[in-house]
Amino acid sequence: MNVLIERYRNVEIEFNPEKELFETVIKDRSKESKSFSAVKKWVDEYLKENATFEPFFIITKPDSYTGNKKLKVVGIRKDGRFVGEDEKGKLVQISEYDEDRYLLEEPHHNKQFAKIALLEIERDKASELVSAARKEVTGTSLKSVKANYLQ
Repeated sequence: MNVLIERYRNVEIEFNPEKELFETVIKDRSKESKSFSAVKKWVDEYLKENATFEPFFIITKPDSYTGNKKLKVVGIRKDGRFVGEDEKGKLVQISEYDEDRYLLEEPHHNKQFAKIALLEIERDKASELVSAARKEVTGTSLKSVKANYLQ
């Protein structure tokens, strides 16, 4: 009777006390070895060879400190972190901390980002008007009258 040793990457690795071997089965293939680490390595290699990952695009949320980025997610590491590729082809790791700052790219986002861009233009114009109005406020400064009050 086999004894479950570990569930490694969703694959059960068992120990067969009669044969004194570690064993695992994935779909139609199996591996037996006296070495536990050899079985784990075989599982890693099997999963790597048979992995299929469909790339997809993500964008940063507009309020994100990461700026306005668009990335192509090209893989996921063993530790669960996504790997993205920027417009220049540079691979970047997306930290688990930042995962909630990214959204799957969807067609309606273009309309939303266009609205944000127009509102930012209006905000910049308003800011310029406020700045100009502030510059119009003139008068006698406290510094210029200070000498009149010193004894």
